[in-house]
Amino acid sequence: MAKILDKRRQRARAWAQRLLGFAVLGAALYLVHRLVAEVGWHEITERLAEARLPWVALVVACLFAQLGAWAARQRLSVRRITSTPPAWTLFLALVATAAANFLLPFARLLGGLLRARFMSRSSSPKNPKRLYYGAVLFDQAVHLLVMGTLTLLGLVIGAVELGRPFAAGGMIVVFAALAAGGALWIRRQTGATGGGLVRFLERRTAEREGIVGRFLASSETAAKIFFRLAADGGLWRRTGALGLGVFVFVAGAQWLTFYALGLTVNPLWVLTTVSVGLSAGVLLGTPGGLGTTEATMIALYHAFGIGTVDAASAVLLFRGLQFAVVLGTGLPSMLALELYAVAVRRRIEVRAEPEEAIGAVAPAEPIEPVEKASG
Repeated sequence: MAKILDKRRQRARAWAQRLLGFAVLGAALYLVHRLVAEVGWHEITERLAEARLPWVALVVACLFAQLGAWAARQRLSVRRITSTPPAWTLFLALVATAAANFLLPFARLLGGLLRARFMSRSSSPKNPKRLYYGAVLFDQAVHLLVMGTLTLLGLVIGAVELGRPFAAGGMIVVFAALAAGGALWIRRQTGATGGGLVRFLERRTAEREGIVGRFLASSETAAKIFFRLAADGGLWRRTGALGLGVFVFVAGAQWLTFYALGLTVNPLWVLTTVSVGLSAGVLLGTPGGLGTTEATMIALYHAFGIGTVDAASAVLLFRGLQFAVVLGTGLPSMLALELYAVAVRRRIEVRAEPEEAIGAVAPAEPIEPVEKASG
């Protein structure tokens, strides 16, 4: 009876999460509609028709380059722990996960697990998912560090541009305190044998069995790999540089979007708006930042003195191309990864068959009776 009640509770919780997700997605779409309706659909459509296609193509190229730099950053951490899967599957796993984040509300909470799953299924010989999850966690930490730094830098620049120097100074102090605290925590975790978090997981793993025990064991392995990678200063520098390249390509794509519409915008305004807008989308949890990112970016551009129609047109064109690139690349990547995983599994099974055949004992053939020779 208790098991039946648990299953019913799990189903109810799953449906509640789905309904909440669809509600968030509907609210985001409504926000975009209201935002554009206030500016004027007709005006924005006319403005978008003026976009010069060669520059739009260059925007798309920047967005693809951003995904390539991101995959190269993930590859650095994965190659520190294993030589599989191939580099092209790492790229496909990244864009497939990005597509899931752009489609599903709150998919960011499970995006790391999904990326690790794609990598594990594509590895030959097959490695456990928890091995890759530690590298994915490190990549996500680098991403958060770079984006957090750039967001604060954008806020400081924005405060200075809008004539708020004291606010800019306060933000610098807050950032310095957060950076010092984060560095101290990482140092403590990596300085001892795995740190307090890993020792806690080790104790809990030894105490628990079954599903909970396996989950804790996977978490322990992922944490050990994460802190091992985090102790590598050279890896931080290289992945941080690639993370900066990821943002440069994104901000460059937004600047080129304005240029495609015949506008030349201050690059500092673009840096501020893109960093703050993308961070707002992540914090509020809508799929791909839909609605929240666009609203934040248009409001910031308007505060910098750009016309509402121009700001809305450039932001919607940029975000539309971003969704098109990620979904147009990510959805086929999901299918390609599933097919490749099936091929890898079959290849492993074929290799195992000869070994089984060698180890097997062939049945003895019946011995025919020998007739005695007649004397």
